[in-house]
Parts: sequence; structure tokens; C-alpha cells
Amino acid sequence: MAAHSALPASAGRPSLDVTLKVYDPEVVHELLQRAEGAERDDYLRLALRVGVLALRLAGGQVDEKKLREEGERLVRDVQREMEDYLHPERGRLRASMASFVEGDRSVVARTITEKLGETSPIFRLLDPKNSDGLKEQLARSVQDIVDSHAQGIKGQLSLDQPESALSRLKRTMEGQVLEMQKSQTAFHTEVREALEGLRSTKKANERGTVHGLEFEAALAEEVARLAQGFGDISVATGTTTGLIKSNKTGDVVVTLGAESAAPGVNIVWEAKQAGGVSLRAALDELDEARKNRQAQVGVFVFSAKSAPSGLEPFGRYGSDVVIAWDSEDPAQGLLVRAAYSLARALAMREKQQGADTAKALRAMDKAVQSVARQVEHLEDLKKWAETARSSGDKIAKRVDSMREDLHTAVAEMDAQLATLRAGEEA
Repeated sequence: MAAHSALPASAGRPSLDVTLKVYDPEVVHELLQRAEGAERDDYLRLALRVGVLALRLAGGQVDEKKLREEGERLVRDVQREMEDYLHPERGRLRASMASFVEGDRSVVARTITEKLGETSPIFRLLDPKNSDGLKEQLARSVQDIVDSHAQGIKGQLSLDQPESALSRLKRTMEGQVLEMQKSQTAFHTEVREALEGLRSTKKANERGTVHGLEFEAALAEEVARLAQGFGDISVATGTTTGLIKSNKTGDVVVTLGAESAAPGVNIVWEAKQAGGVSLRAALDELDEARKNRQAQVGVFVFSAKSAPSGLEPFGRYGSDVVIAWDSEDPAQGLLVRAAYSLARALAMREKQQGADTAKALRAMDKAVQSVARQVEHLEDLKKWAETARSSGDKIAKRVDSMREDLHTAVAEMDAQLATLRAGEEA
């Protein structure tokens, strides 16, 4: 097979183009294991280098010239011996020649033994047991090459060398980690800014019209659910005008159902999320709402977050009911239910008067006071939960007590309503 190898050209480095044909089966087999091109060329260069170094001796090189000189010296020695035996007489010459070339002790045999025998330099060079022989020199040369490559690889894997491959990889990874940290920091900053924007928007909504509409819608939904349970009719009226021209006061109107003791009587509900409204202003607005919606009873619902300071969470003022409700606290649904039951009782009073009615109202007032106390306890509960986890047992006990008292109060209201209904039917 033909092979071509060219050393890469570089400044100050000699190069040589070589074209040769290889016949040795083992060499051919090894070359065929490499892909033709750069891989095979690199393998040929390495093989040539190993062979050249193997032939290099400590004091010089063993090459073709050296072998040729040894051969020429052998020929000269043979010629010199032949001249010593040379004689004009051919017979004697032939006899001398026989002794010169025949037998183990002949001149030729001795000369060959001297030049190529066990004591000859060539034999010692090829002796595998000789520490200075060709085999040992080849092994040392190969070991030097391997050590040189191993040292190079070791250097590339050392962090002590600033320009090693491992050091460069470490710097690259550190740079990428730093970039990731910067990206994460920027991301966290964006998230915090977004959350802060949401909080600001939420606070603005709580102060503005948007959250007021949400509060009104939440109340309308809660009242509608209660009305369905009592067989009443609930209508959200906050966006429509009432009896008074261009007046939209009165957010929800509940009309008692036919099965109640006062069918057709209206209860108007007014929701107020915005702060700065006093109890007096609330009652005035509720009076206007009753006129605008032709209602006999009114319920004014403050947001617990913006209710006037010192306001009782649940109270009755004549034919009106005023509560402070947290629409985001499911537990305060009982507060709306209590207001609904009291408002129905007040509506029934409009239809009938008597000792039973007065007694029922007194019982309901007492229940209202109980509800108010329990709502205050709810505020205490919230404070305990926010300030100390160690108050867990106290909170649990108070919740159980409050739940029982609230259910008792609401049940008392429902019982008095039943009494009023029974008196109407009688």
C-alpha cells in the first residue's frame, strides 16, 4: 500500500515529504485500523519517531551508514587475511584458500565470529538482556515519549498552571456561574418590584372605586345566598336608579317571600368600602336608600377595614341594622346572616304589633348584643394569631366558644322569627 505523510510547516522547523510502499503484514494491518487522512498520517509520524529514537544510541545513531561501515570493515579484514595467504603458486593458493574459508577455525569463521559473534558490538547491541542494548534503548526512548506526553496531560489537568485546560475550564465555569447569579438577582428584583406593584395596586383599589365595586358584589352574592335559603327574592340594584330621580342609593333590595310572615316587605342593603363615613352619615344614607327603594328596613354594611373608629361590629338603630364586615374572612359570614335575620324580624314588625312582637324583638336585641360581643372576639382572635403562635390553644378555645355562641344567637333569632310568623298566621 502507498502512504504519504507531511510534517506540518512552521517557522524554523524542517519538513520532509515521504512516499513509501509498505509490505510488512503487521504494519499494514495497524495502518488499516486508522482512517485514511489526518488520523493515519499522525499515526505514521508517531511510528517513525519511535523507530528513529529506538535506533539512536547514547553516543550516536545506529543507521544505514553505521551498518555499511561495519560491513566494509569486515570485507577489508577478509581481504587482508587473503593477501597474507596469497602466493604465486596457484596450488598452494588453493590449499591456503581452503584453510582460509573452511572449518570453525578458518579466517573467515574467526572474522565473522569477531564481528558478529557473542562478543561483537553488534551482538551486544541486539542482546535483549544487555542494559545498553537496542531493546533497552528503545524501551527508554518509548518511556521518555510516554512520560513527556503524560507530563503534558498532567500539566493540562493542574489548577496550579494558569493556562492549563482545567484552569481555563474553571475560569469559564466561574464566569458562567457569575452570570447566572446576576440573572437570578435581576429576576428576584423584577419579582419583588412586580409584587410591590401588585400591593400598591391592591391598596389603591381598596381606597378607590374598583375595590368598592368588588365589596358591593361580594355582599350582593352573600345576601342572595341567604335569600334563597329563606325563600326571599334578592336583586342587586347598585347600578340602577330608584324611586328618586337619578338616585342609585341602595345596592341590594330583598323582598320577603310569600311564605314569610310579611310577604312583599322590602329590605334595602347599602355597602360602603370607602373610609371617612361616620355612623350618622351612614344612617342618613340608609334612610335615603329606604325611601329610594321603597323599603321598610335598611342594613348598612361597612367594610371592617375602613369602618369608623369605635363602631360596634353589630348594632340595631330603630328599623336599621349596621354591621362592620370583612368580606375576605369566611368566618364573618355569620355576621351577615345575623343581620339578615334581624332585618327580617324588623320587617315583620311592620306588619304586626303586639306583646309577642315586642317580646320577640327584645329577645332579638339580646341576641344582637351577643353577636356584637362575638365579633369583637373575632378581632381579638385575629390579633392573637398575628402576634404570637403560642396563643394557639387560646385561639382554639375562643373559636369553639364563639362558634357556639354565634350559632346560639342566630338560632334565637330564627326562633323569634318563627314566633312572629306563628302569631301572624293565628
